[in-house]
Amino acid sequence: MNQLTMMASVKKYVKKYAGAVIAAGLMYGGILLFVSVSSRLLTDALLRLINAIIQTGFRDRMPLRDVYSGGAPWWVQSTFIAAGTIGITMGILVGLWVNSKTRHEPTL
Repeated sequence: MNQLTMMASVKKYVKKYAGAVIAAGLMYGGILLFVSVSSRLLTDALLRLINAIIQTGFRDRMPLRDVYSGGAPWWVQSTFIAAGTIGITMGILVGLWVNSKTRHEPTL
């Protein structure tokens, strides 16, 4: 197989799967942003819940540190959550668009 036919084969597959790869990348990036910020918020809420249990049930024990280390301000967290949501939404829309293009039958 010479190089010219191999390049034509690669171009065919790139053209065929580029939209699906872009959609998957957008959804992956959006989910990554959303989960990374949400995990920090959930960890902070869980630590506060554990401290409330320790303070009410075990008064002789020292509570955990009340703030999760490495926390960012609320506006930074909300920006990342919004960016993650936008990335997920754009990935879904691109995926639907690619799917509709592949199922479209040309009219005569």
